[in-house]
Amino acid sequence: MKKLLLICFLLAMFLVITIGANADKYMWNAGTTGEGTNNYVLMGILAETINTYVGDYIFMTPIAYTKSLVGLKGFDQKEVVSMYGSAQQFEQVIEQKGPFSPETYKWTAPFMQWLWTSDEEFFWLIRKEDADKIKSWSDLANRPIYPHMRGTGTYEMAKTILGPDGLDVWDTIEEKAFEYSHAGDALKLKEVDAVLANSRGGTLTGWVQEVLVRTDCIMLVPTPEEVEKIIKGVGFLFRSTMNPEDYSQDVGITTTVINPSLGFIYIVDPDVPEEAVYYSVKAAFENAAEMAKSSAQWKRFAQDPWEYNLPYLMKYKKMGVPIHPGALRYFRELGHDTKLLGLE
Repeated sequence: MKKLLLICFLLAMFLVITIGANADKYMWNAGTTGEGTNNYVLMGILAETINTYVGDYIFMTPIAYTKSLVGLKGFDQKEVVSMYGSAQQFEQVIEQKGPFSPETYKWTAPFMQWLWTSDEEFFWLIRKEDADKIKSWSDLANRPIYPHMRGTGTYEMAKTILGPDGLDVWDTIEEKAFEYSHAGDALKLKEVDAVLANSRGGTLTGWVQEVLVRTDCIMLVPTPEEVEKIIKGVGFLFRSTMNPEDYSQDVGITTTVINPSLGFIYIVDPDVPEEAVYYSVKAAFENAAEMAKSSAQWKRFAQDPWEYNLPYLMKYKKMGVPIHPGALRYFRELGHDTKLLGLE
């Protein structure tokens, strides 16, 4: 009986100590996209880094959504306290346009900037046999193409670069809609003439890798004039250098090419405690090199996390989106005058 009482006492003490130790730990549900997407990998590495290095303060659990659009709406409905999206989706939410126009969807949740994490390069894949007929992005006019899965940030970007602000051929194309898994066969069987693919720092999305395996295809390189027209007309894109040696698979280029690229952000609920955001940013910045070893998606971020984040933070702060106080606290700790920079 005494032994049983002792065991019960020790168990009770263990629970008290455990609960006490975790009482101040913030349980962070972080939205991401589904398995097989670049962001699923990106978020997994970030969560593991945070849980490893600042696990006394935060426990981050990735919550996967099929598409970023679904995840952003999940954030708006308080299912998660953070979510990722492209710079374009971010602007669509801010300006209430596209899939977030009041006629389509009424966004209600406040949000703040947390982390800008990676760039995504976009490129079209075409059959090698068509290279003499399709020589530029403008040549996609009047052709059947797969501009990514509807409801994704990449699909919205495709509509923009081929739309009136870009090359102005969207209204002429024959848009095909299907799951990613069918993209390779669709290109091979000539159901489409081009597939919009994406990569980050040389890391190809899983389904794009499959397209390259299943189809004898090459990258359709935009002309310099097309790149300039797209960058000038679409404010959230920038030039990205793509090198053949960055890729583990042959993407059909032999020299360095310039393609449009798009930044990605994690937005965060203002109610997330300052301490939690401070430690999450600290963990990401101070372990960026290790994250880049796990995935090249973190490569540009890891070169200088502050310099990578600053232009985005400044641009969207001017558009009225505040930066979370926890992030600002860490930036000040680094020695940056956040007031002078206009970040607060």
